[in-house]
Amino acid sequence: MGEEKKGRQPFGERLSGFLKTKKGQKILVALLVAAAAFVILSDSFGGETRQPSSEDETMMSDEEYEAALESRLRGILESMSGVGSCSVMVTLTGSSETVFVTENKYSEDSEKNADGSEKNSHQSEENCIIIEDESGGQTALSSKYIRPEVAGVLVVCDGGTSPAVREKVVNAVKTALKIGSDRIYVTDRG
Repeated sequence: MGEEKKGRQPFGERLSGFLKTKKGQKILVALLVAAAAFVILSDSFGGETRQPSSEDETMMSDEEYEAALESRLRGILESMSGVGSCSVMVTLTGSSETVFVTENKYSEDSEKNADGSEKNSHQSEENCIIIEDESGGQTALSSKYIRPEVAGVLVVCDGGTSPAVREKVVNAVKTALKIGSDRIYVTDRG
C-alpha cells in the first residue's frame, strides 16, 4: 500500500467524522429512508412478474394444472413460424398425489410360555411426520408432489395442413411434455 499524502486522513476516518456531524446524520437517515422506500415499492410492483414457485404449483387443482399446460403450450406454439393461431387440449391420466415423509417404529417382543416354548410378536407402526408452521398450524411433512401424467395432446392450428408445420408442432410438444409422438395429434382449422 502506498504512502498517504501528508495532511490527509484515510477515507474511513473522514467518513466516520462526517457521520458524527448533524449534516452527516441527516444525509444517512435520508439515504436509509430512500432505500426502505425503494425496497417496499419494488416488492409491490414486482408481484406481477413473479414466477410461480413449486409451492404455488402444488396448490393448483388438476384442472388448473391442465389449463396452465394448455395455455403455456398455446403460447409457445403460436410463436413458432407457420403455426398461426391455435387451440390446445391436454388430457391427463390419474390424479395428483402427495408423498408424505413417514417415521417407522418397529418393536419385537418375545415371551416364554409355560411349556418352555417361546412366543415372538412383532409390531410395526408408520406415522407421518408433523411440522408446525409460523401460524401455529400443524401439517404433515411431504417429500414430493406427483402430478398426473399427460395422456394426450390435441393441437388445432392454422398451419396444420402443412406436413412441415405438423412435424414442428409434434416435436415441440414431445420435447415440452416429454411424451411420445403417438400421444400427439395435430390438425388444421376447418
